[in-house]
Amino acid sequence: AEVRNKAHEMLKSYGVDVDTSVCGETAICMIKSAGPSETYDAIFCAVHLSDMEAYEFYSRLRTLYDDPPMIMMKGW
Repeated sequence: AEVRNKAHEMLKSYGVDVDTSVCGETAICMIKSAGPSETYDAIFCAVHLSDMEAYEFYSRLRTLYDDPPMIMMKGW
């Protein structure tokens, strides 16, 4: 939660619109509900999410994007 909050604050300070999620399933729902005119430019993902691994998350993103704009992160 701390890393997610700090990343959110840092990106917002640069004028970036930021959405955060506590788990992969919620993130998938957010991405699905964004609609075609509001796509995500980048999706940051921890290697280990609370409800799935990054590979499963990436595989599910592939059903929404041909080439998901995903950046995986490990540790801090």
